[in-house]
Amino acid sequence: MQVSLGLVNYSEYHGHLPYPSVRIASPAWSEESVPPDGTGRPTYSWRVELVSYLESWHGTWDPSLPWYDPTNKQLKVFSSFYAYGLPGPKDLSQTFPETNLVAIKGPGTAFGDGLTQPRALKDIPPRTILVVETRASGIPWPAPGDFDFSTMPRTINAPDGKGISSRTSGGFHVIFADGQVWFLSVRTPFETLEQFFTIANAEKHDREILLGPYALHQGP
Repeated sequence: MQVSLGLVNYSEYHGHLPYPSVRIASPAWSEESVPPDGTGRPTYSWRVELVSYLESWHGTWDPSLPWYDPTNKQLKVFSSFYAYGLPGPKDLSQTFPETNLVAIKGPGTAFGDGLTQPRALKDIPPRTILVVETRASGIPWPAPGDFDFSTMPRTINAPDGKGISSRTSGGFHVIFADGQVWFLSVRTPFETLEQFFTIANAEKHDREILLGPYALHQGP
């Protein structure tokens, strides 16, 4: 819920959602790292962009540097918002845990393709899915990395946990564009869930009709 509220507040303040990956111009590019739009190298994810919207914080970090730079180790105090089993700030010498929340990105999604400015939440269907849960992302939470809807695993609670999944028995969480967080049954068909990944499809479908039967909790 805190991440959901952070996204809502970010969109209201900036007039759009954060980019999936924040890119900073740097002369130190290698040919392999030059992004398609040529604007800069990816340095951290939208999850880092939300840190000032999650709670009051008086630490310091340098957004001109990559997430893994030692200067930005204080970001580790926010690990509990994105990773399992972390009830509070951890030792700053520890590594960043992997994220259990990933955005749905790609052409036509709320977060977009990463090259054009994402949409504002007020301008998209409230039933559009922004973020889903995964228990085995393999992505350090500040690092760029999300699910592209066209290439992501088309699974719900697969044994390897690589796709949409959760450590919570029986269900998984999703965040919608209206700020609602639903806990959906693992019986939810992927083909039904994906109808809400893109703005165009979300406009056509009723979430209560298609996803309501699989909702174990709808909040708030």
